[in-house]
Amino acid sequence: MALTARALILTDSSLAPKYWMHETSGVLALAVRKYLESPNKSTLAQLALLRMYFQQWVDSPVWDANPALDDESRADLERLRERCHGITNLADMKNWLREAVAMGMDPL
Repeated sequence: MALTARALILTDSSLAPKYWMHETSGVLALAVRKYLESPNKSTLAQLALLRMYFQQWVDSPVWDANPALDDESRADLERLRERCHGITNLADMKNWLREAVAMGMDPL
């Protein structure tokens, strides 16, 4: 099925971003809670897990299907996607998350 500007993507679709609270192992939930409560106490493994989670979130095709996405917003989205690959520390993560939230994409 091709996506159009008017297509709605259901949350259980493989195209939709997956929310951390629905992950069943509990590992991601622990990493998110640690980050929200005390980011400086997050382990490197937890930060890596968060980066992977953020990557699947921002890479979801649902963001491309936004009918309000103009050329400038599309370029911002692509930059956000690329920047997620480059998250290597807590400061990078905080900056990336702040930008994602400003764009209306809050994975937490």
